[in-house]
Amino acid sequence: MDKQELRDQLIEQIKQAFANVPYPGDGSLYGNDETRELIGKHWNDVPIEMLAVQSRLLHLTPKALRFYLPAYLIGIISNPVGMDVLVDDIVHFLSPSTKLAWKTETIPYLPSFEASESSAIRAFFESYQELFPGGGWSVYEPTRAALERAIAYWQYYSQD
Repeated sequence: MDKQELRDQLIEQIKQAFANVPYPGDGSLYGNDETRELIGKHWNDVPIEMLAVQSRLLHLTPKALRFYLPAYLIGIISNPVGMDVLVDDIVHFLSPSTKLAWKTETIPYLPSFEASESSAIRAFFESYQELFPGGGWSVYEPTRAALERAIAYWQYYSQD
């Protein structure tokens, strides 16, 4: 499978997995400047430029994160250059810290994900190195280590 086919397959898996996640409600967006522009928008309608604001991801409630995460994952897959500032954030945000006993504890700030959603997140991390072998994370040892922890974590919690 070539890289474009892998991208297309991964995007479709993410879209299907998160298709039925309900909008979290305007009150779940904290209402600060970072998230205000997301109010009332479906994740599929959020422009990449809006996602590329680095701090926005960190200001989402768990419900809002679950709803908007597919937009971030798809944005990184389809526009890695425009979303490069978020790759480190996504990798670190969705990977356990080195102090977390992640086989007995989940990441505390993450929402509960359905099995198909967890599998899509796992597929994103497993495919990332293949899709972007020269990705910016490769030069940063902490991000490479976080990516390896993320892959192990999501493999463990998305048993198919």
